[in-house]
Amino acid sequence: MHLHSDDRRTVWADVLAEARLPGDLNVTWVEPGALLAWHRHEQQDDWMLVVEGTLKVGMWVDGDPESIEWQVLTDRNPEPLFIPRGEWHGYQNIGPGRACVITYITQPYNPSDELRLDPRHVPISWERIAR
Repeated sequence: MHLHSDDRRTVWADVLAEARLPGDLNVTWVEPGALLAWHRHEQQDDWMLVVEGTLKVGMWVDGDPESIEWQVLTDRNPEPLFIPRGEWHGYQNIGPGRACVITYITQPYNPSDELRLDPRHVPISWERIAR
């Protein structure tokens, strides 16, 4: 297992590396307001489940950021979210406290499989909209 921490998050990565499973598990605590966007994988699918707090997740297919699909994941309505390989994705903690997300990745982490974009690459608002 590896630990990574910065001003946006704390991650326990490769939690099940010793189990020699086809994928792995990451646990991430996201600070309030923190934004982690955009990246995609060419060979890895992700499954995300928020177990504490609230995340706003955006996903879009290359070449068309106008097609962003938004999901709000929360511990009050725990539903796993599938993010297929090839889709750009990112998220922001829109809750008042830290959020915790468990991510199952279908391949062991490979940095060369991850492509990144600057969060400002897609001109969108991450602000929470009052309803």
